[in-house]
Amino acid sequence: LLLRAGRLDSQFYTAANEFLKVTPAPPDAAVLKAMWDALQRGRSLAEKRVRENASDAGPHYALAVNYAIEAHYHLNLARKPFDALRSGGKARDAAHRARQFDPKNSDANLILGGYEYAIGSVPAAFRWLLALGGHTGSKARGVELIQDAMLHGKRTSSAALTLLAVAYGREKMFIYSREMFQHLLRFFPRNYLYELEIARTYQREGSLGAAIEVCKTVARKYERRAAGFDRVDPAKLYFQ
Repeated sequence: LLLRAGRLDSQFYTAANEFLKVTPAPPDAAVLKAMWDALQRGRSLAEKRVRENASDAGPHYALAVNYAIEAHYHLNLARKPFDALRSGGKARDAAHRARQFDPKNSDANLILGGYEYAIGSVPAAFRWLLALGGHTGSKARGVELIQDAMLHGKRTSSAALTLLAVAYGREKMFIYSREMFQHLLRFFPRNYLYELEIARTYQREGSLGAAIEVCKTVARKYERRAAGFDRVDPAKLYFQ
């Protein structure tokens, strides 16, 4: 759903590309229903396990992931930031409980770090309003937690590395961002989005020649129908 809506690579294309701005079709109703049904089933199972043994870290972590997915949906597909904030707060609380009962669960730090970084990225003019509602965060602390998830997590290392690459790009640390995306490409060579993000880092730092070369590489893979690259949107790519 995120891919079809352009929410995974939309930052790669400049805001000036007006004629390429197309309102995505509404998400498939059957897919959405399946997603919500799955979330509710998982939530019910985890809550049942919590009632049976409140000190079991596993179901708390499951709830953290569950609410994080819901928050991700509200923010990036439904575009309802306040709903995302509520779900994100529940994900944060469940992740804290998972860490409380299992201090070695570094996977939970991906959720905690993502939450910290997101709140810390909000403009200062609004951050105090969030603080009144119990939502506080620090970008620096968020990065530290995500780094721990990358280094010590059992389930989330690649997701943490991706999030770090994006965060370093946002902070204009383009060399570090590129290195991380290039490392990810060694494990996920069919994911063209990583290559486009590398081009984006070159573009943002003003190395347009290097950005174009990366785009040409993606175009060649698309034209010969390399595995995974058939999903590239050619109009956006060639315009870029």
